[in-house]
Amino acid sequence: DKRVVFRPKDEWITVENTHEALVDKATFDTVQERLKIKKPDWTHNPRNIYRGLLRCGECGRSMAFAASIGAKGKVTGRFSCAKYRRYGCTECSAHNINLCDLNEVMLEDIRRHASLAAADRERYVEYLMSLSNREWDGERASWAKEAERCRKRLDELDAIIRKLYEDSVFGRVSEERYATLSASYEDESKKLKDRYAELQDRIASYGRQSQSSEKFAELVSRYTDITELSEELLNTLVEKIAVHEKEIVNGEVLMRVDIYYRFIGSVGDSSGDDLMAKNTIRGANRR
Repeated sequence: DKRVVFRPKDEWITVENTHEALVDKATFDTVQERLKIKKPDWTHNPRNIYRGLLRCGECGRSMAFAASIGAKGKVTGRFSCAKYRRYGCTECSAHNINLCDLNEVMLEDIRRHASLAAADRERYVEYLMSLSNREWDGERASWAKEAERCRKRLDELDAIIRKLYEDSVFGRVSEERYATLSASYEDESKKLKDRYAELQDRIASYGRQSQSSEKFAELVSRYTDITELSEELLNTLVEKIAVHEKEIVNGEVLMRVDIYYRFIGSVGDSSGDDLMAKNTIRGANRR
C-alpha cells in the first residue's frame, strides 16, 4: 500500500565494502559532512561560504550572516548569533564578526597548518598527537573508571537476577514481586550495557588518533599556496568554527575564534608552544 514505516537507526543493518568504491573514503566522508550542513542558497545571501559551519561560542547556536554589497560589487557583511538576533540580550550577547576578518583568520590558520604539514609531516603529526594526549589523558582515565564500575554493576545484576529467579521458582517471592523487580533490574542492566558500550567505543577511539592526525596532515598539506577561500575548501577541512565574545586582556580587546578541523578537532592552544597560536582578532574597531 506504499506506506513507509520508519525503523530506528540503531536497528539498521549495514553491510559495508560489498563492491568496489566509486570514490575514495576521504571524498565520501567529506560529502557526507557537507550534506549534513547544506542549507538553501538564499538569493540575498549567495556568497556565504561559511554556511552551516559558524557557531556562537557562547550559546552554541548558528551565526547568521547579514550581507552587504560594497564597492565594485564586492560582498561584505557580518556574522552574529542567531539566538541573539531573535531573542535579544536576555538569551545571548551581541558579539559579531566581520566577514573580511574571519576570512583573514581562516586563511592564515589553514596556511600555517599546511606549511607545517608540508615542511615536516612526521613532526607535525607528533605535535598533533601530543595535543591529543594532553586532552585525552584525563578523560580517558575517567572513562576507564566509569567503564569498570559499569562492568562490576552488570556482574552484580546478573547474580541478583539469577537469585531472584530461584526465589521465584521456590516460592520465596510472589510472581507479582518477581515481575516488578525483574523488570527494574533488566532495565538497569540494559542502560548499563549501552553506557558500557559507549565508553568502550570512546576508549577505543583514542587509539585511532594517530591515523586521524595522519589523514589531516595529508589533507591540509595540499593547501600551502591558497590565496582565497571557497565553500568546498572549508567543508573539506573544517568541522565547525566557534566565535566567542570579546575579552579585554592587558587593556587590549580580543575576540577568540576556535577552529575545529576534521579528524583532529581544535588545536588552537598549545600551552606556550609557539608552533600554533590561538586565533584572535585584535582591536575594538574590528568587531
